[in-house]
Amino acid sequence: MMLVACFASLSLCHAQEPETPPKKEEKQPPATEKPKSPKPLSDPTLLSPRLKKALQPAAETQAEAVHVKEVHAPKLPAIELKGLLLVTGEKPAAMIEVKSKGLMLVREGSQFSVIEPDGSSMTLIVKRISDQGVQIEAPTLKEIINLQ
Repeated sequence: MMLVACFASLSLCHAQEPETPPKKEEKQPPATEKPKSPKPLSDPTLLSPRLKKALQPAAETQAEAVHVKEVHAPKLPAIELKGLLLVTGEKPAAMIEVKSKGLMLVREGSQFSVIEPDGSSMTLIVKRISDQGVQIEAPTLKEIINLQ
């Protein structure tokens, strides 16, 4: 009997439910939690507050701003070549028409003044007269006009 009891106890020991491995818990994000979005990139064309401050003039500078009146440089009047006088043995001459003065006969080295509508005057100098045309200089403007 003892033997039967031993076998019975052994079979009962082995008859227990086999041990199952523990279940691995699957990690799933909760349904209410949103996935984290990456940090938004900053716009590289925007100025930082420090740079904005440096670029803005001080209040004193703005208050002391001086308004400068625009100065218009005088313009050359309309000049038109009407004719050339090229005579052998004589200095060449040219007939020109200046809008504010009318017709004029000029030679190399001639100087004449023109008056602008705003009242300013300008002296022009005839530099060269040839069969190629007339060259007139405006020294105050540092310009040279070639009439053909």
